[in-house]
Amino acid sequence: MKIDQLIDRNYTSISILEDMYEVSEWLKELDYLCVVDEELKIKGIITLKDVHINTCSSVLDCNFKKPFVDIEESIFDVYRLMVEAKTDYLPVTHQNKFAGVISLRNITDILVDRVGDNYSTF
Repeated sequence: MKIDQLIDRNYTSISILEDMYEVSEWLKELDYLCVVDEELKIKGIITLKDVHINTCSSVLDCNFKKPFVDIEESIFDVYRLMVEAKTDYLPVTHQNKFAGVISLRNITDILVDRVGDNYSTF
C-alpha cells in the first residue's frame, strides 16, 4: 500500500529564521511545522520533540532534518524509516517537490482499520 492517501497536505510553514521560542509556542497547538528557506523552498519539518532536543535560539541553528520519503513508497517502508529516524512525522516528496507530511498516526490508523476488517474479535 502506498502512502499517497495518507499524506497531510494542509500544513503550516515557518521561516528557517524563526525564533525557537515562537516555534515552541506554535507547536503547543500543532503537531509539526514545515520549515521554508528564504526562497520558500521546504527544508524539512520541525516537531516539539525537536525543540526539546535542541537548545538553539533559531530554527536555522536547530537540527530538524528528517529523511524525506517519496509518495510512491509503501507504508511499511515509511514506518521502518520513522523507527530508524525516531520520529512520528516525515516530509513527503513527489517528483522532487514537497507534497506534504506523513504521520505515524495516519499509518497506524490505516493498518488498524485493515486488521479490524479481517478480524471480528481478538
